Amino acid sequence: GLENGLWTSWWENGTKKDEGIIKPGLKGDGNPKGTILVDLWQGWYANGKQNYVGSYNSKGKKAGEWNYFYENGERKETTDYSNDVAEGKSNVWYDNGLLYSASTYQHDKKQGEEIRYFFNGRISSVVNYKDGNKEGIAKYYTVDGNLSTVAQFKNDKQDGTETVYYANGKPSSVANYVNNLP
Repeated sequence: GLENGLWTSWWENGTKKDEGIIKPGLKGDGNPKGTILVDLWQGWYANGKQNYVGSYNSKGKKAGEWNYFYENGERKETTDYSNDVAEGKSNVWYDNGLLYSASTYQHDKKQGEEIRYFFNGRISSVVNYKDGNKEGIAKYYTVDGNLSTVAQFKNDKQDGTETVYYANGKPSSVANYVNNLP
């Protein structure tokens, strides 16, 4: 019969690699063995530190909050899923623990404001998304926190005024874009 119940795999050095529940499924469900992953699953690096933790629904699709980690143990990513599709908040961190980006997803596509950060914790960009495409005003900053560029986007293409700034905040150039062309 097909495998059913707790499933565990190990690294060559004997530390646990993955563990979770499997149940019989259809061979066409993305798993050639005919089993699907369900409920809580966890994974570890060969050094024993957590790699990921998250749950699958009864159909073997990612559901709820999934957390991923760097090999040094620092948090790497937290993303909400519904039926294998990113749905809700998603945060990504640098391996030093500082936030890299904060986004929201709808139907696996970025939606609304995404904020990205430099390695020093300062904001590097604030960009708006609609259905996974840049839409509206995008602001970009220098590593010391000064506004460097303000651009406008329409359907993921630069469209409208782009203003580039000196470190003192005064404009250095202004250009108008139409369909990604100046």
